[in-house]
Amino acid sequence: MVKVGVAPALALAMLAALSAATVVMQRGQTRELDQVVQVQMPATTRIQKIAERITGVHGQLYLLLTNQAPAPRPRAPMPRSSGANALAQPKIGPNSRTCGRLRP
Repeated sequence: MVKVGVAPALALAMLAALSAATVVMQRGQTRELDQVVQVQMPATTRIQKIAERITGVHGQLYLLLTNQAPAPRPRAPMPRSSGANALAQPKIGPNSRTCGRLRP
């Protein structure tokens, strides 16, 4: 008779132990959730409001800078030249009469 009662008693003890562990874990999660809602959520809300203000100021600054930017100047016409040397860059030479200034 003892053999028949041991298995159900052991199962009942394990069920009670698992239930107690579940209750302890659930209480810990409740404490963490309360901390998130009462402490971290208001801080996050404040940071979000600050970020929105920064974004608004950034947009206003962008508009201010773009409205004050000078109008583009008309481009001067390029001189016409012919030959392969037409697109060549001016060269700097130490032997030139201009002592190192740009020479065509």
